[in-house]
Formats: sequence, C-alpha cells, structure tokens
Amino acid sequence: MLERFVELESCIRTTVALLDADLPHLTAGEWKTLQLLCKALKPFEDATTMASGENYATASLIIIIVNGLNDVCSKLLNSTDILQDNMLKNTIEKLQQSLLNRLGDVENNNILAKATFLDPRFKDNLKKTTK
Repeated sequence: MLERFVELESCIRTTVALLDADLPHLTAGEWKTLQLLCKALKPFEDATTMASGENYATASLIIIIVNGLNDVCSKLLNSTDILQDNMLKNTIEKLQQSLLNRLGDVENNNILAKATFLDPRFKDNLKKTTK
C-alpha cells in the first residue's frame, strides 16, 4: 500500500493542489523518506513471499533469508541517505533488532541447518561460510 502511494506521488500532489482544500500535504523530504522506507521494506516483502511458498520446500531457505535480511539492514544503516533521516534509521534499527530477537538463533536449529546443508542451491554459500 505504501509502495503504491509513493508511485502515485505526482497524482496525489496534483489532486491535493486542485482541491484547494485545507488538507495536510507531504513535504519533499517526507516523500523522499517514504521512498527510502519502501526501499528498506522491499527485502522483507520478498523474504515473506519466498518463505511462504507452497510449491517448494521452504525450511532450507530460512537461515539464508534471515542472514540476508540482517545483511540488508546493516547495509541500509550504513547508507548515507538513511543516516540523514533519524526516523528511518530508528525504523531500520528496530526491524533489525526485532529480526535478531525473533530469529537470531535460527542457525542453531538443527532441522533448519540440516535442511539448508542438504539443499544443493546453497552448497556454494555453505562453502564460503565454513572457510
């Protein structure tokens, strides 16, 4: 929903201007923040879609997804665009902390670790982490 709102930015701005009503409007900085927020949330949407697959086994994906989301959060927190916006920085920090609180020890789950180890799609990833 937020992504669609950002896509329709020009239409929304035009409509609010034409209505000539006393409606609250977003500043250019707030639109930029929304765009960056969509960019930050996109990997979480993709991960949710991937982990919710019905046509393929998903247990082997969980460790890879959690590590990937953690890496994405770390990279976003080092991004200059994110560092300039305290609200966005706090949001990403909370997302990362929540991810660690809920799924931080997922690598210690024997079933998920074995499923990931046995999945041929991730053999190269496992070789890199064991070196």
